[in-house]
Amino acid sequence: MDVVADSPTMTGLQECLGSMLASFERSVGFAEGVVMSFDPDVLLPNAFAASVERGLDDAVLACRNEQLDHDFLKFRDLAASRTPVGVASRDSDPARSSPRWREILEVRGHGHELRAALLDAQAYPGFARALLAGLAMRAGADAGPDIAVRVRAADGRWVRARAERITSAAGRPQGLVVMIDAARPGYVLPLAARAYRLTGREVEVVRSVLNGLDTRSVAASLHISEYTVQDHLKSVFDKTGVRSRRELAHQFAVGLG
Repeated sequence: MDVVADSPTMTGLQECLGSMLASFERSVGFAEGVVMSFDPDVLLPNAFAASVERGLDDAVLACRNEQLDHDFLKFRDLAASRTPVGVASRDSDPARSSPRWREILEVRGHGHELRAALLDAQAYPGFARALLAGLAMRAGADAGPDIAVRVRAADGRWVRARAERITSAAGRPQGLVVMIDAARPGYVLPLAARAYRLTGREVEVVRSVLNGLDTRSVAASLHISEYTVQDHLKSVFDKTGVRSRRELAHQFAVGLG
């Protein structure tokens, strides 16, 4: 189960999850149950309670499955669904090709699984741990030199964390250097584009506006007419709920930056 709960301390959160698990066990009944608290922006776990003791290897395996594996009934999908509950059995078609079923459930002898996303909070503890965990997951999955995650802090501001690999003189990996700073509008623009459903051309126009270009300069740089620039801006204003370029810049620089 996926729960994002607002709690003043990690201890309080753990107690809340334990109480919730006990309530589920009394009302539903199960062979094994886990309740996890997730960071709502990057969906990384920051606390959990389990009816059966689990080790660090189990936690890493479950986290890797949720973040990296192609699988079904992911918590991020359930949280966005109208029905945030899913049930599967060992004999179902999705289970036969599921890494989670093969590596986690089957080895523990389970024949059925119920998953639910109970997403209902905006503040959460363990922000720094969630941020670093996100970087660690990216570093493990991506061999490229540019490793970065962008997340929203509890006060609404966006933060960017970047990691650079450290290697020895012989080229062996020695670890990561992590840098955390405020995410400038340009870094957040791809996220905002998806959130506001901006088209590719609208993103180009917004980027030009954020760089301080006027209508004529935007038109020249994108090889389109000034009327087309104005049409794109009108569409962007409608989608983002602003009425002017100044409000648009403020939305991306303050509301998203």
